[in-house]
Formats: sequence, C-alpha cells, structure tokens
Amino acid sequence: MSIKITEDGDRILRDAYERKGWSQKEWASQAGYTEIAVRRLLGTASGTVSKNALKRLCEVVDVNWRDVVEDPQMEPLLAKVREKYRPYLIEKHGKIKVLDMEQPIGLDDVFIEVKILEKLTKRFSRKELMDQANHPDHDFERWGFGRVLEEGLSGLEALKKFQKLEVLGKPGSGKTTFLRRVAILNIHGHFLQDHVPVFIPLADFAADGKQPSLLDYIISHWQNRGGISPETTQQLLDRGCVLVLLDGLDEVKEADSQRVIRSVEEFTDQFMDNHFVITCRIAAREYTFKSFTEVEVADFKDAQIKDFADKWFSARREKHKTCKSAEEFLQHLQAHPRMQQLATSPLLLTLLCLVFEDSCRFMESRADLYKEGIELLLVNWDSREHNLQRERVYSGLVPRRIQSLLGQIAKDTLERKELFFRERDIEFWIGDFIRNLPEAKTDTEALRVDSHRVLKSIGGYGILIERSQKLWSFSHLTFHEDFAADAIAERCNPEMPDDPVLNQLVSHLCDRRWREVFLLTSEMLVNADQLLLLMKRKADA
Repeated sequence: MSIKITEDGDRILRDAYERKGWSQKEWASQAGYTEIAVRRLLGTASGTVSKNALKRLCEVVDVNWRDVVEDPQMEPLLAKVREKYRPYLIEKHGKIKVLDMEQPIGLDDVFIEVKILEKLTKRFSRKELMDQANHPDHDFERWGFGRVLEEGLSGLEALKKFQKLEVLGKPGSGKTTFLRRVAILNIHGHFLQDHVPVFIPLADFAADGKQPSLLDYIISHWQNRGGISPETTQQLLDRGCVLVLLDGLDEVKEADSQRVIRSVEEFTDQFMDNHFVITCRIAAREYTFKSFTEVEVADFKDAQIKDFADKWFSARREKHKTCKSAEEFLQHLQAHPRMQQLATSPLLLTLLCLVFEDSCRFMESRADLYKEGIELLLVNWDSREHNLQRERVYSGLVPRRIQSLLGQIAKDTLERKELFFRERDIEFWIGDFIRNLPEAKTDTEALRVDSHRVLKSIGGYGILIERSQKLWSFSHLTFHEDFAADAIAERCNPEMPDDPVLNQLVSHLCDRRWREVFLLTSEMLVNADQLLLLMKRKADA
C-alpha cells in the first residue's frame, strides 16, 4: 500500500530532518532507505511511498507518521473497532489458568516482561552444545538447561523493531501469555496505537471444517466476536492497521500444517503493510517463514523470578492467607538450588508457587515435588491450558507409561554420557517401547512412523524438547536426573543384597554427573539400606 502526505506533512518533515542537521541523503541513510524514497515522500519525484518507508522515515526524525498523511478517518475507525472487540479479547485472553489452578488469575496480576534472544538456541550445533556442556569453566550441570547469558531485548521492543516476527520458545516459556499481553495492551491503546489486534489460535483456524483462507477466517472472527463488518476488516487490512497475532503454529496437526503455512504466507504477502507475530515451539517445524525475523523467548532471570513471585503471592493472598509474602517463597527457593533452576521456566515457576502456597514450604522430598510437577505437566498440559486435543497415537500410552518411557530414555542416555541425543535414537527407544502395547503395529515402517508421531506428541509436554534440528534433550537436567532415578527405583529390588540394577547405579559412584540420581533414588526407595551398603563397598574398593 502506498501513501501520499499532506502539504502540512511535507513541511513538518522538512523541518524535522533539518533540525537533525541532516541532508535528505543522510535522512534516508539513517532510516535504511535510498534517497529516492525521501524524494518520493516529499513530492519531488513521481509516485508515492510505501507505509513501511513512511513509518521508518518518520520514526528517525521523531515524527508521528499519522500527523503527515491524508487519512483523518482512521483514528475514529480504530477506536470503534477496539471498542467492539475489547470485551471478547479481555474475557478470552485477559486471564490465565494453568496446571491445577482452581480459578483463573488476571493476566495483569502476574505478567512479567519477557526477554527476547536474537540468537536462537536452536541454531546451536551439536558440537557447540557438547563443547559448552563439557567446558571446565562452565556450569556443566545446568548449561543449556535453564539459562542463556545473552541479556536480550524486551519483548515489546522486539515487536517495535520487527514488523514480521516469529517468536519461538520451549514449552512453558510463556509464548502465548506474551502474545495475550500484547493483545491486551494494544486493545487499550497502550502499544502500537496505530494498529488494532486480532488474536487467532492457529489450531482453531486449522480445525475449521470449511478450510477458509486466513482472510476469510479473520473476517468471520471479527464479525462473530465484535460485530465488525467485512468492509471494515478489509479497509483496516488494506491500510496496514492490523496487529495480526497468530498463536501456536506447533499446535497445528501435522496433516494441516502445510495448508496453514501456505495460508499464512499468502495472507502476509497480500497484506504486507500490517504487523505480524507468530508463536511456535522452538525447533517444532523444519519450515521457516522467509520474510519473518525469528527470535526466542529467554528463560527467566533472578529479577524476573522475584517480580513474578511478588505479583503471584500478592494477587492470591486473599485466597491463601497462610503465605505471608513472596520473600518466604524466595528464601525457600534459594535454599533449594535444583528447584531454583526449574524457576527459570514460567510454567515451572507457576508450579513451584502452587506447590508452595498452601503450606509455605516445599515438600520434604524433592522426588515428591518432581513427581507432582511431572504428573501435572503430563495430565493437565493439553486439557487445562491449551485444550489442544492432541492426537493420541496409542490409547494405551497413558501418562504413567509415558513416564516409564521417559525413564528408560533418561537412564540409558545417562549411562551413555549423553545429554543431547539424536532424534532417530529416541525413535528407536520409542519403537521398542510401543512394540509391546496391545494395539502396536508389527510392520517396521508403520512402527517407525508411529514412533515419530509419539515423539512429536510427547514434545508438547515441556519435558523432552528439540534443542537443535533433530537433536533432543530433557528441558531441564533436573528432569533427566529424576526420570533416571525413577526408572532405577521402579526396576530394582531394594531388598536383594546384590541387585543388578542397584549395582549398575553404584558403578557411577565416582561420577559427579550421577550425584543427584543417587540422592533422588535413595528418596524414592522404601528401604535404601542395600543401596547404601553397595555404595560403602564400592567406596572401600
């Protein structure tokens, strides 16, 4: 879309760049354009200028672009659309409810500004990951499992900086919550005031049986949820005044993914002057949108953890009066370093707050805490937060069996000293596991395909994630250790003097990487006497 400025606008712009002490050529260079764009903008060359060029040229000279264009009707129209769409958006996306929360909590009550990384962790090669994990000067035990040292932009700064943004992140990293926050800020006119938001869960778009185009779906969405006419929708899109928020590309079923991707591409090409944000689980798709800038949601740092805790306990104090303050939670968290590592994930930080708030303490057993957290993630992730209705490949693959499968993977990979493992190796473990399920296929190729589908499904729980292309790990080393300990406790006979499973564990007594597995296993066993005797014998030897 091209725009022509008014005579007054021409004068405003000339005054603005001259105040900067720039020539037209310098002005264009500061904005990242050629001098011909400035000449078109100021009417000294034939034609008009694109909205993107206009906005950028105005931005660098501190001018509001709407003050210089011939479009007096847009602001009232934007205000009218906001008024109509606001009730639905606030009701649908102004609250969050995760895990086993009984009541939703207001988004404003707990939202913490996220940080965005411009270098994606999925871009790390296998060699980079392994070099970092084994470097003597780095915290091997937690590198890549909780923190990235890059400070990052604020999420809102990234949205201002990039017109087409693909926001990637690990499960539970806060992608959807961030997108909801952007929508609420915008609908109140507090962010990107020259746009109005439309929030589209891509799983809902994909599930529409009529298979509409994205344009038709947005027209219908606005019409049904705000009484906004198709003509108004078309006008706003044509003028580049819509903030299009597309949530959860990874939540689209595999069968629909190519159609959805094609629809998004066609729509963004047709209405390129609008502002677009897509969220997706990191490394969930091999496909990349060429015109989009990819960024990643960073893990929480200490200051964000503190801010979240302050807001959480303040917002829920009336319901849970036993908790005096966030300070008590933070003190307990600092006393449990392993749990503190989990707190870098917004979802797992929420879990820690939920577990802590009723009793003002963590469970005596870390193993019990991890068990509760894992069960919440496995049982409630799909149904409570995202309601994805994920395709279950095998009806018999219930959460407890998934835990057993993950335990076997964790134990075997620790035995092999592998923190990062190839996709084909995981699929082999999965195939070997599901081969014994009642409805398992016997055909080798069918079993391979099903193993891939099971892996992608499990990836949605936030426990096992794709770190780089076809390179996986547990999302936190704590999970890796806990599942390994669970597998050992489940398979051993703690009363047997020379139990082979415990003997195998004890063979790692001098390996510091197994320290937490020993501690967790001893907590899980009803009687740890034989384990301690085997450890004593090994130490004596």
